[in-house]
Amino acid sequence: MGVLDRYVLKRFLLNFAVLGFVVLALFVVFDFINGADEFLDAAEARAGASGTFPVVLAWMVVDYYGPILLLLLSFLAGLLAVGAMGFTFTQLGRDGELVGLVASGVSLYRVAAPVLVAGAAINGLTIANRELVIPHFAPQLVRSKTELESSAIKRFPVRYTPDGEGHLLSAARFDAAAGVLERVTILVRSPDGRVTRRIRAARAIWQPEAGSWRLTKGRATRRGAPAGAAAEPVARFATDLSPTVLLARRASVYPRLLEIDVLRRLMTNPAVGAGRAREVRRLVWSRFSLVAVHVLVLAIAAPLFLRPDPMTRPGIAARAGGIAVVAWAGGFVLIELAGAHLNPVAAAWLPVVVYLPLGAWSFQTMRT
Repeated sequence: MGVLDRYVLKRFLLNFAVLGFVVLALFVVFDFINGADEFLDAAEARAGASGTFPVVLAWMVVDYYGPILLLLLSFLAGLLAVGAMGFTFTQLGRDGELVGLVASGVSLYRVAAPVLVAGAAINGLTIANRELVIPHFAPQLVRSKTELESSAIKRFPVRYTPDGEGHLLSAARFDAAAGVLERVTILVRSPDGRVTRRIRAARAIWQPEAGSWRLTKGRATRRGAPAGAAAEPVARFATDLSPTVLLARRASVYPRLLEIDVLRRLMTNPAVGAGRAREVRRLVWSRFSLVAVHVLVLAIAAPLFLRPDPMTRPGIAARAGGIAVVAWAGGFVLIELAGAHLNPVAAAWLPVVVYLPLGAWSFQTMRT
């Protein structure tokens, strides 16, 4: 790595860090102000047992916003890289350094190279963030501000949810963190939809290695059984309605927080449904395609900022920034719009197909 690479890279990374800190800090401040009542009420409720009020409040803010900021950073990394590139090249142009580089025979492509490589690396790290970090905080990320007292999703009822074989599962409460159902009712149905057995249990605990719910005090009664007939004991109920599937059905954002290995299992789970399975497949491929899209957005925007003449007019930088933001947002919009009409894989890679020639053309227009 030469002196020029280190100089440009240092400026780019500094701008990225400052811009990321400002954006994330503004989000926390405005969102906290908007939901301050929930934080104060939750901290007051826990202050006696968990510590003093200021300490509990500070911990709740960190516990709530920490996972959200990690997710936001993964989502906004592409835009922050474009913004940091814009500030870096605008500063070099304003200070006349680009003129000196061009006059000494250095190509502007050479100046852009370290920024593009660093931008690609930053966007590539978002995949590691989504695979290794975000899944551990998935239950916390699905929480609302009314659930601040808990580190996981509040318990909620399950209302006769069908599994892949058509059986219906219902429970008074579902503890997603523990994988426990309480006051369970299961309607076992025949292929034509008729109920053949009714299973009741006080509790059910999910056993992932067996792919079944272990029932506590499970009893089954058959349809058409004589009055007063004894109920049959039932110890397990095998189904594809795992806690992950139940959460995915309740919170549409939940699959976006899971690692690819879990998403692949969801795609092949009949209980998820054909429509949701298509969406999950698109999510898997878009994790990789969006990295390529964000690198291409950098390539499209680089010539807009990388100008050998000093950028003294604010309108030039503003116009370049506007084009870059539209290109960044357009990648997400294209994936969502194409998802309803194209194959999930094609929908995920459509922005890459569109932006690849635009990036090549934009780079060819660079004056160097």
